[in-house]
Amino acid sequence: MGVVQPAYRQDLETLVCGKCGIEFAVPAWWLAEHRKTHEGFSCPNGHGRVFSGPTPDEKRIAELEQQLAREKSEASWAKSRQRSAEIRRGKAEAKAQRLEKRVACGVCPHCQRTFKQLAAHMRTQHPEVVHAAVAE
Repeated sequence: MGVVQPAYRQDLETLVCGKCGIEFAVPAWWLAEHRKTHEGFSCPNGHGRVFSGPTPDEKRIAELEQQLAREKSEASWAKSRQRSAEIRRGKAEAKAQRLEKRVACGVCPHCQRTFKQLAAHMRTQHPEVVHAAVAE
């Protein structure tokens, strides 16, 4: 008599009981399901077992989710910094325009006094600046 071959073949994976050390085989699909659901099972000697930790796939998914959250946070931070820089630039430009307009009208930018000679100088020597400053 020869070796009896089963009518079907399943891919089996072996496990070792952490309590008694017995090695036993289970179908691959069964093992994958229990790893995914963390459902308890028993070794052939009756010792209760469970896959308590996350699977490698679950770990990788968690890592990718953390990385995505970090990247979203960094993008939000960069966008906020860009907005702040644009606001600061706009304020600086407005301040420069106000200062230029005041100087064109003869006001000293330091002591805020008006000087007729400065106003006359700006009108006669730099009319394009006065015209541009007043037009704004």
